[in-house]
Amino acid sequence: MDRRAWVLLLIVTSPFCAPFAKGLAEKSSIRDEPRTPTDRGIGYAASLDKTEYRVGDPIRLSLSFENPTDAEVTLWHSGFWPNHQVVLRDDSGREAPLTEAGRQKRAAFAPEGARDKNAPRRLAPSEEYREAAGIDLPELYQLDRGTYKLVVIYHDMQRPTPLRVATRSIEFKVR
Repeated sequence: MDRRAWVLLLIVTSPFCAPFAKGLAEKSSIRDEPRTPTDRGIGYAASLDKTEYRVGDPIRLSLSFENPTDAEVTLWHSGFWPNHQVVLRDDSGREAPLTEAGRQKRAAFAPEGARDKNAPRRLAPSEEYREAAGIDLPELYQLDRGTYKLVVIYHDMQRPTPLRVATRSIEFKVR
C-alpha cells in the first residue's frame, strides 16, 4: 500500500478510533479510587494534623494500613516512593503543580518495578500498621491559597500479596 492509501485509510477510520483512544487515555491517568479486586479489603487511611494551614506552613502526612480480613497480607517496604503515589488536586480537580522534588518522587513510582532491597511487613488479621512516611506536602507541591483534596495510593505487584489500595480523599485549605 502506498503512502497516499495509508493517509486516506487513517482519515476514513479516525472518527471510529477516537472513542477508543479517549478510553485508553482515561485508563492511563491517575485514579483516586481502587478499581481492581487487588485491594483485598485492606483499609488505607491518610490524615493531617489540621484542616487549615497558612501558605508556607509544613503539612505533614500520616498514613496507616488496617487488615480487617482473616488472612495475612504482605506490604512491601521499598523506600516510600516506588510503591506510593501522593496526588493533590485543587478545588477545580486539577493536580497541583509539582515541585522539582515532587517530580523526582513521582518518577520513582513503579508498582511492577525491580526491587533490590524489599523488606516485607506482614500484616496479621485485625492488625493496624502506621507508616512513618515523613512527608511534608509543600516539599512535593507548589501550594497557593485554596482548597485541596489529597489521596495517597499504595500499589505494589510483588508476591505473595499484590495490592493496590487508595486512601479516601482528605480536604484541607491553605490561607
